[in-house]
Amino acid sequence: MQTNQANQALTEQTQMQVPPKSTHKPHKPLEQLSGDDIFDALLDDLVNEVSHLR
Repeated sequence: MQTNQANQALTEQTQMQVPPKSTHKPHKPLEQLSGDDIFDALLDDLVNEVSHLR
């Protein structure tokens, strides 16, 4: 019984860690961006990666 509860808790945890796809818009390849656009794109990627850690 305890193993079942642990599995369920693990499953819920895993589901929570999936970042919402709708908020992340893909950007152009970095080679096509310049200056601040590159930073914005990288920041977007970073925010998307860590958003599930909150």
